[in-house]
Amino acid sequence: MVRIARSVRPDTARLAIPLRVGWLPAGMAMFGGSVEGGPPTSWTMQVHLGTPAGDKRGTPAGDKNDTRACTIVVGTATPAPSGGEALTVGGRSARFVTRTVANGQPVSVGYLVVELGDGLLLTGISTVAQPAAPVTAERAARPTATVSREDLVRIAESAQIGPLPDLSWLGPR
Repeated sequence: MVRIARSVRPDTARLAIPLRVGWLPAGMAMFGGSVEGGPPTSWTMQVHLGTPAGDKRGTPAGDKNDTRACTIVVGTATPAPSGGEALTVGGRSARFVTRTVANGQPVSVGYLVVELGDGLLLTGISTVAQPAAPVTAERAARPTATVSREDLVRIAESAQIGPLPDLSWLGPR
């Protein structure tokens, strides 16, 4: 194991993520990306979109959640659970599904999954934070979506996928 660890060398090559988004909600920008996978036939590329801390455009007045973020995933797999509501996005089959994650404070995660063809899927992921205690009636009535379902649909409709990079380095076949 030590011999394997010592044999690891940095790879200075850069891998461009071939995903461009033509429309984003006010104040949002791409701030990072990653590629994950096992064999070359099972992979995802992710871009992370968000607003800088302190940018309150698009958040309800007085809301302490002053950042918004979502992740767009393109690949042969989706992190979304199965099921959901069937819909059409940009003329393609899609579905929208939510699930609640209890990680300290309950959070609802919304997934928009769009079938791109040729075995590729696009998944938009956003969270809706449930109000923290103490909860006022006004705050309970408006849990804040970091990016709304409608905005996820617009982002997905504006997404452009370029030529896929060589992913043969992603583990054994």
